[in-house]
Amino acid sequence: LHELLPNLGDNAILAIYFRYWENLLIDEIAKILGISWDQTDKLIENSIKELRHGFLINQRTKQPKAA
Repeated sequence: LHELLPNLGDNAILAIYFRYWENLLIDEIAKILGISWDQTDKLIENSIKELRHGFLINQRTKQPKAA
């Protein structure tokens, strides 16, 4: 996770932190970031997709190749 977070923007990192570590609601995060509920929801959704994609790429590159 620490390897992938720098690939996200500052607001994305904050949104993920507030949502999953601080358990804030999307409307609370939106107020903190100064953006709409819809923008915040989309930011979190896209950030999670990007992190998942990064995990998949890392998994594929770290698997040993069959002889």
